[in-house]
Amino acid sequence: MPEHGYWYGIDGKRYGPVSFEKLRELVGTGQLRPTDYIWSDRYQVWTRVVDFPGLDDDSSPPADDSTVPGGDAGESPWPAAEEPGWETAEEDAVFEIEPRYAGFWIRLGAYIIDSLVVGFLTVIWAIIAAQLGLFDQLAALESQPEPDFRQLWESLPAAYYMGSFIIVWLYEALLVSSSWQATIGKRSMGIVVVDHDGGRCGFWQASVRSWVKSTLSGIFLIGFLLVLIDPRRQALHDMIARTFCEKR
Repeated sequence: MPEHGYWYGIDGKRYGPVSFEKLRELVGTGQLRPTDYIWSDRYQVWTRVVDFPGLDDDSSPPADDSTVPGGDAGESPWPAAEEPGWETAEEDAVFEIEPRYAGFWIRLGAYIIDSLVVGFLTVIWAIIAAQLGLFDQLAALESQPEPDFRQLWESLPAAYYMGSFIIVWLYEALLVSSSWQATIGKRSMGIVVVDHDGGRCGFWQASVRSWVKSTLSGIFLIGFLLVLIDPRRQALHDMIARTFCEKR
């Protein structure tokens, strides 16, 4: 055990002892949230991560005579570290934290926000396309008496459809593969997209996800509805691209 042991509690499970550096690593990767608890054999009290000194900077562990803000053992639902029921591990062990997968409704909210953003970008593209003369055939057709929807649809040039497809592709692929790991809608809802190892997706992996989402997943919405029944809340495009949507 290190000179001063630290334990932490996440979603009803307790782990420890670990080093102070391990705690800082868990906080940095988001596995320890501000509302989770830490217990130290130095302080003998449970304290929320947000109140524990030294975790948000590069300083060394707090000195022996320092105090932990809000350190009241009565505030925490956790018992003392020496009591039964602990799940212990060696200091250098890799701790498996069960991810919190994003469900259907929160993803639907993200999809609605993204649709508004993409719709705005598409309107800008439509204005540019009109200036380029891509809608001349459509304008001529609308002057005819009672043109049907099929004629109007077919009058739009392939270049316009291709441009719209590229907008959706680059919007999703660039943002999902960025440090955000999420589109604007997903980021607004607290969702990140990760690869099968829990890391950031590459550009081409995010591209495959976007292409499948724009094509196969949209067929009768079956690809999206899989989120309701899959235990890891994967849609069809997640399964094919080997990605997951997690809440952070």
